[in-house]
Amino acid sequence: MPKPATPQHPEVVELDEYDRLRKVSQIRHRLSQFVNAFETTEPWWRFDAAVDRWEDAPRGWHTVQMPPLLEQVRLASEGTNGASDSTGGYESRPAAALDAIDVEIRIEVQCATFLRGTGKAQHGGLEANLRLMSARMPTLTDKDIAEAQKLVRTWWVAAKIVAGLEERPQTPHIHCPLCDHVDTIRVRLDATSVTGIAWCKDCGEAWDEENIGLLIAEIERRREIEESEDDDNDG
Repeated sequence: MPKPATPQHPEVVELDEYDRLRKVSQIRHRLSQFVNAFETTEPWWRFDAAVDRWEDAPRGWHTVQMPPLLEQVRLASEGTNGASDSTGGYESRPAAALDAIDVEIRIEVQCATFLRGTGKAQHGGLEANLRLMSARMPTLTDKDIAEAQKLVRTWWVAAKIVAGLEERPQTPHIHCPLCDHVDTIRVRLDATSVTGIAWCKDCGEAWDEENIGLLIAEIERRREIEESEDDDNDG
């Protein structure tokens, strides 16, 4: 006779008032950038010819008006930031454009699924759903807010990386700690956040200032293992 399954209890998430307000504010701010133009502030640096290097501190900051993130992703998906042949076929598009297409599809599906899961009606296309999600955030449960924060982090980081309007992403030769695929992580180390952001194009996991320390720790752990294995082989 098969052993009865152990009952699965839903995860309980309880936020204090400060954490709840902070998370809701961050989520709504990031969702707003998908559907509204926004400003980004970047440092500018001076090259010191006397010592043949860039100065250690920025000389100033400049503000740039950016189009909505959703518009940036769609521009990237059209191959605006890369070459494609004249056929316009899906297979002919550069890899960066395919990544952008995949990001928009993921956002559309996951946003609609989240809204259905929280019992909120859908009001049309992706832009409308993103606005609806933002408007409903203050009314959601702590558990739904925690889920929304993870989803929106993934969307926001992925969109920032695939759009490439502010800075081109780097592709370090590392394994993703979640899916274990290699060369799938894209990284931006500019002024988007204090610590940089990263995204795996295969499994969709994302890292920002709140959790990128986990990615860095995993990379260091793997590097130590590889170095130890190399030493054993040399010995």
